[in-house]
Amino acid sequence: MSDSDDSVTELQEESDKAEVIQYFSTNYGKVVSNFQQYCETRNQMSSLVMKVNAFENKIDKVKKSNLYDIREISNKTNLIINLTKLQNMLLQMKNNVIHGQKAIMNIKQDKHTAAIRAIQKLDSKNLPDFVSNLQQLITNKVQVEANTKIQQWVELSKQQQIDMGQSVIQNCEQLLMVNSQFARISLFQPDLRSSIVMRQSAVGRVSMVRQSIVRQSVAPSQSRISFFQQFKQQQTSNLQVSRTSQLNQSVLDQSQQMLHESLIEPSAWEFSIDYSQLKMPQLIYENLNQRLSFYQQLKQSRIKFLQYVCGTEIRQNLNDFKNYLACILGFVLMDLELNKSFKDYEEMNQVVLENVKLIEKQIKNSFINFDLRDLLQIKKEIQLFSVALAKLHQYQLSNQINKCLNDQFLVYSNRRIEEIKKTLIKSIQTDSGVFLTLQNKEQFDQLCTILKCPQNKKMELPISQFAQDAVYQINLFIEGSITYLQSLNEYFDQNVIFYMDTLFMAICDIIKSHVQQCDNFMLLAQSTLNFNHIELSIQYYKKNIESLLQVTQTKEMECQSHFKNTRYFCEEALQNAINQKVVLPQIDWAPSAPNKGPNDYFIMLNGYYESIIGTLQLMVPQFVDSSIYLTFKYLNKLIWKQLLEAKAFNIIGLSNLEVDLQSFLKVCNQQMFPESVKEIIQFLNLFLVDVPASYLDSQKRQTNYSYLEVPKLLKIFPKYKKVIYAKLPVVRKREVDAVIKKIQENLQAF
Repeated sequence: MSDSDDSVTELQEESDKAEVIQYFSTNYGKVVSNFQQYCETRNQMSSLVMKVNAFENKIDKVKKSNLYDIREISNKTNLIINLTKLQNMLLQMKNNVIHGQKAIMNIKQDKHTAAIRAIQKLDSKNLPDFVSNLQQLITNKVQVEANTKIQQWVELSKQQQIDMGQSVIQNCEQLLMVNSQFARISLFQPDLRSSIVMRQSAVGRVSMVRQSIVRQSVAPSQSRISFFQQFKQQQTSNLQVSRTSQLNQSVLDQSQQMLHESLIEPSAWEFSIDYSQLKMPQLIYENLNQRLSFYQQLKQSRIKFLQYVCGTEIRQNLNDFKNYLACILGFVLMDLELNKSFKDYEEMNQVVLENVKLIEKQIKNSFINFDLRDLLQIKKEIQLFSVALAKLHQYQLSNQINKCLNDQFLVYSNRRIEEIKKTLIKSIQTDSGVFLTLQNKEQFDQLCTILKCPQNKKMELPISQFAQDAVYQINLFIEGSITYLQSLNEYFDQNVIFYMDTLFMAICDIIKSHVQQCDNFMLLAQSTLNFNHIELSIQYYKKNIESLLQVTQTKEMECQSHFKNTRYFCEEALQNAINQKVVLPQIDWAPSAPNKGPNDYFIMLNGYYESIIGTLQLMVPQFVDSSIYLTFKYLNKLIWKQLLEAKAFNIIGLSNLEVDLQSFLKVCNQQMFPESVKEIIQFLNLFLVDVPASYLDSQKRQTNYSYLEVPKLLKIFPKYKKVIYAKLPVVRKREVDAVIKKIQENLQAF
C-alpha cells in the first residue's frame, strides 16, 4: 500500500498540467498497475474493517458492561468513521481505475464513443487532478484518431473530386459546342449581320479548324490552306441566304432545343458522396460537446489538401494537367455538397480564391514547359475550367483565370512564332530556288490569290518552296490565334493582327539574314521574288481577317515599314551580287591607234548583263531600271577611278571608251543608261564633241557639263596628251593648259 500512496502523492504534487498530461500519456500503464495495488490494499482494509466491527461489538458489550468510560468510546467512534471514509475513497479509486481501463481498451479497439462514455463516468471528488489528467489524455487520444479519420477521408476523396470536376467540365464542353453550332447558324440571318452575334459567329466558323491544328505537326502540308477556305466559305455563304433560310430556321429550332437541354444549373448536379468515414469523427466530437470543432477540423484538413493540390509541383503531361484542373473544380463542387449535407459547414470560396496565385503559376508553367502542339488543347481545358467555375457562381475566380489565360497568349504566340522561325529558316536554307508547279488546281488558285501570282494553265508559280511554306505557316498561325482567343477576349482581333504583324516581321528577318549570307545571284533573285509576293499577301490577310472578325483596322501595320526596309536590303544585296562581276580591267588611256570595236571585256560584260536583265525581267521586273542605273553608276565610278589614276590619256583613248559604252545601249534602257554614266559621258563630250575651253563658258557649263566636278578636272586635265587623230583633224583646239589657268585664277566662280 505504501507504493500506491507514493504514486498518488507524486501526482498531487504535479503543478504543471502539460507535464502531467505528458506523464500520463507515457506512463498510463504504470498508473493502472498502481491502482491494481490499491484494489488489493482495499481488500486488506475490508478485512481490517471487519475486525473493527468485531471490535465494535466488543465495545458495545463493554459499554453494556460499563468497562470503558465515555471518552474512550468517543475516540473509537471517530476512528470507525474515518475508516469508513477511507473505505469509500478506495472504492471510488477502484471504480476510476476500472473506467480508465475500459476507456483505454476501447481506444485500442477503435471504440472511441465507448471510451468517451467511460471517461465521463470518472468521479473527480477525491482525486481531481488525476481524473482531470486522465480525462484529458483519453480525450486527446480520441481527437487524434478522429482527426486522422477526417484527413484520410479528405485524401481518399481526391479521385472522386477529379471525377466530379471532369463530369462538370464535360457538361460545359457540350454546352459550348451547342452554343458554337447556334452561333454558326446565326451567320445566315440577314438581320444579325451588323450585330455582335455576327462577329462571334464568324469566329465560331474559324474555330472549326481547332481540332486539326492541335493534332497537326509544324511540317508543311501541300494540300492544306484552310484559312483561305474559311474566308471563301464565308463569302459564298453570304450568297446563299435566300435559298437556305427555311432549312436554317429548322436547324436553328433544333439547336435552341439542344441548348436548353444542355443548360444545367449547379443545383441540378447531384453526386453520390460517401460520408460514412466522417460519421465516427462527427459522433466523437458531438459526444465531447464540441460539434463545431468537427467542422473546423474538416475545414482545416481540406484547406491543407487544397494547398497541396495547388502546390508547386510541375505537371508533366496533358492528362496530369487536366486531372489537376478537375481536382480543383471537384474541390469547389465537394464544398457545395458538404454545405448541403452539413448545415454547420461553411463554404470556402475565399480560401480557393486565396490560392488562385498557385493555380495561375501552374497555368504559366504549362504554357512554358508543355509541347507547343498541346497548348491549344490546354487553353481549351482551362477555358472550360473557367466556364465551369462561373456556372458554380465563382465569378471572381473565373475572371482571374480568364485574365491569366488571356495573358498567356503572349507566351503562346511567341513560342508559335519561334517554332515557325525555326521551320522557315530550315526551309529557306534548303530551298533550291526552283519555281513551283502544282498538281492541285484549288491549291494553285489559293496561292495565286494570297500571293497575287499570275494565273496560267500549267499551274506554274513564280515562287519557290519557301514562299509556299511561309503561307502555310502564316495560315496555321492565324487559325491557332483565332482559336485561342475566341470567346476569351472581346478585342482579340487586335491581338491577332498585332501578332500577325510580329510574324511578318520575323519572316522579314529570316529573308534578310539569308540574303546577307547568300552570294548566289539566282538564289538572291528568287529570295527577292519570294519576298515581294509575301509582302503582297499582307493586304490579303489584313482584309480577310477584318472580314472574318467583322472589324476595321485603321492603324497601319508596323511590318509594312519593316517590309520596306527589307525590300531595300534585298535589292541592295542583289545589286551587290551583280556588281561583284563588274571588275574593270586596266584600260590603255593613251593608245596610238583606235580599237576596231568594243573591248573584249566590255563585250563579255555586255553578255553577262544581258542575261542578268533577262533574269530580272522574269523574276523582279520592277527592279530592272534601278539595277541598270546602279550597275552603270558603279561602272562610272570604276572608270573615273582609273582615269584619275592614269598617268596620261589622249583623245583616242576617250574615243575607244565611247565605243565601249555605246555597246551597252542595245541591252539597256535608252534613258537609264545615259543617266547613270552621265558624268563620264559629259567628260567625253567635252573632248570628242566640244572643246575643253567650252567649260569656261558659264552658260554651257550649267547646260552641258553640270555633272563634272572642278577638283577632278584640275587633276585630270594636266594628264592630257596631244595626238594626231584623223577623225578629229583640229586637235589643236583641245588645248587644256589655258583652261587650267583660267579655272585656277577664278576658282570661286566655278
